[in-house]
Amino acid sequence: MGINKRYSGTIIGGIFTAVSLLFTKTFIVPILSVIPGVIVEFFFASIINNVPYSNVGIATIITLAILAFLPLAIILFKGRVQEIPKRIIVGILVIEYFLIHTLGFYIYWATKQNFRSDGQLIFGAISSFPASSFGLVAIGFIIDLIKNSRNDVSLAS
Repeated sequence: MGINKRYSGTIIGGIFTAVSLLFTKTFIVPILSVIPGVIVEFFFASIINNVPYSNVGIATIITLAILAFLPLAIILFKGRVQEIPKRIIVGILVIEYFLIHTLGFYIYWATKQNFRSDGQLIFGAISSFPASSFGLVAIGFIIDLIKNSRNDVSLAS
């Protein structure tokens, strides 16, 4: 059974979302998935004035958002020129998996806890994990929009 080429990004993103939602029940995977953000946060904590600590949090969110957009920018420029293989879509979604969940956690931390840090903060990763899981299917859908716009242009000419 093959995956429909026109909707391969959405289908693969949906599979990533389903697996991610199942991982929520493990409690350990959501916590481990935010490690890239912690690394970025430690970097900014050492170079930015961290009084108030929201300065570090906001810099981390902006950096993670830029990093999450970069693979899509590559698809945007490369996908209009050539066909995007499924393995590239899977690779991008693996990278986005860590970026989206980390970004979701930091947005949760900013909105729900106003960057306050306490012993319960790590459970924010578990709380934000289901919502950020749906970001993966959205990324797949965006990939399909980009690659199908190439096909629509080539069909029109």
